[in-house]
Amino acid sequence: MSKFSMDTDKVREAGENIVKDSEEFNKVVDDIFMKLGNLEKDGAWVGDNANSSVRKYMEIVASHKEAYSEYAVTINSLGKKLIEYANDVSAVASEKIKEGLCQ
Repeated sequence: MSKFSMDTDKVREAGENIVKDSEEFNKVVDDIFMKLGNLEKDGAWVGDNANSSVRKYMEIVASHKEAYSEYAVTINSLGKKLIEYANDVSAVASEKIKEGLCQ
């Protein structure tokens, strides 16, 4: 008979850390893009006209925000799945211990 061993507390903790880190990453992304968006408004970085290379660059950079945000959401979701998996394994193990089928 095969044996399966897992420290569900460590798996759950790793999932919680991933969720926390993904939320922090998303805050950093939001802050960076907010600051980039304010460069022109603040007069820190302006172009000569509507077709300037500065404005084109800002448009290109701004177009990537959604990809970074989606990445944070995906990582957050994976962290939550890891927590859920740890909870499920722990519940099954507890039930099997009660039934006397494992130690």
